[in-house]
Amino acid sequence: MTKKIFDINPKIPLRDIFGYLLFFALLLFLVLFYFTQIPTGLSAAEMTSATISGNLTLSGWIPDQIIDLPYQFIQWLSFNIFDVSVFSIKLPSILMAILTGTMVLFIVRELYNSKVAILTGLIVISSVLFISLGRTGAPLIMPIFLSIVAMFATSRALRKTKHDLRWLILAGVALALNIYSPMGIYLTVILIGVAMFHPKVRFILSKSKLWKTIVTAVVLLLLITPLIIGIVRDPSVVMQLLGISNFSFALSDIKDNALAIFWPMGGEFTGIATPLLTMSLVAFMALGVVGAVDNFHSVRSYLSIPLFGVILILSLFNSNAAPLLLVPVILLTAIGINYLLNWWFMLFPRNPYAKAIGVIPLAILFGWVILSGSTRYFETNFYDKNLAYDFYSGFDATKEAVDGNEKKILIVSKDQLEVDFYRTAFNSRANVTVSGVVKPGVDKIILLPSAFDEIKDKKPSRIVTNRLRNDSEILRVFNTPTN
Repeated sequence: MTKKIFDINPKIPLRDIFGYLLFFALLLFLVLFYFTQIPTGLSAAEMTSATISGNLTLSGWIPDQIIDLPYQFIQWLSFNIFDVSVFSIKLPSILMAILTGTMVLFIVRELYNSKVAILTGLIVISSVLFISLGRTGAPLIMPIFLSIVAMFATSRALRKTKHDLRWLILAGVALALNIYSPMGIYLTVILIGVAMFHPKVRFILSKSKLWKTIVTAVVLLLLITPLIIGIVRDPSVVMQLLGISNFSFALSDIKDNALAIFWPMGGEFTGIATPLLTMSLVAFMALGVVGAVDNFHSVRSYLSIPLFGVILILSLFNSNAAPLLLVPVILLTAIGINYLLNWWFMLFPRNPYAKAIGVIPLAILFGWVILSGSTRYFETNFYDKNLAYDFYSGFDATKEAVDGNEKKILIVSKDQLEVDFYRTAFNSRANVTVSGVVKPGVDKIILLPSAFDEIKDKKPSRIVTNRLRNDSEILRVFNTPTN
């Protein structure tokens, strides 16, 4: 018999191959499409993160460097490879978003099947929350990424008859590093709690050899050693990691947080498009809750309901916890989609033509959800006036004025965040000085908006503006010395 040259694996149907290709194409498009220009600038969180990462040292860590240390280290590597730019600031989050989306596909496929995995993946990666976190050059996506890694590694370890040590260690590494993120400890505690209290998981883990458990625990302790040292040096780090320092029980703040999460018209949430959860996504999550209650004894039910309940409560009292909602969103969406598909196809007889017709309204539904989520993100960034003013758009223009210029340049700002950020960004440029006041002895002065009043009696040689209606002037450049 002649061997077929292009023999497609019969275990993977063509529709699944098409679904996987569609998923990865959409994932790369949503994460990479003009990511250095949309949003149009850097948020305060991104500038703060870049400042911390750019000044990271291997010893003498300050509390700001201990918190989110894994992300800051990756961003520090990005700066050392590509220099400080919008690209290098956002690159760590971009890579984590791609990996997170891929692992979502793998996890849901192990829990259900390829069909549910592809649909869940498409809906999750097109959500406002996922796109926002993936395109924000700050540690917001880190706890989500690490939680997904821990769940993926644990599921792989449990499926191995000998409980592969590599997967157990990977799960331990992810859970340990998650503690460095503000409120990431809540995710770690819930994940470990499910492993301890769910009968099936506890039974499977109990069959693992003791030495493997000890090795995993030792790796975990070694990874959190810097955090322990940081806490000993400054106990206030604990308050920041638990999120207690940012809790607010005022009804007005709780209302604002709820609107930012659920309200269709959006709400106040600095630097991120809102609502974080669109109505269509909430509908799938509601189905997921119903499905989780119907099958309460499953591991995914044990995990999804406590995660959603705890994180939602935290988010109402502390808006910084809201991005963590993406973890239960993934689980509940998968449960909801599986519940919907099972219920829908039970309505049709076994006639294949009837089932084929039944697919059409489902395709329209899922297509609309995917399209509405992704377009919501881009439309909000272009047309939401509140969100537009959350971003600082002067960095690219300043970098353009500095690059290739050997003259002595002074950048002036009255905003301490901007001063610290620009000092970090141009730390390697000996000819660039950043200050809060105008100084003599330079060839070019660049005034940022907060320092426009520093020079009143001279005409700037160049004025740079952005597309905003109000406060559109972002730079004033003086090419002549000012003494």
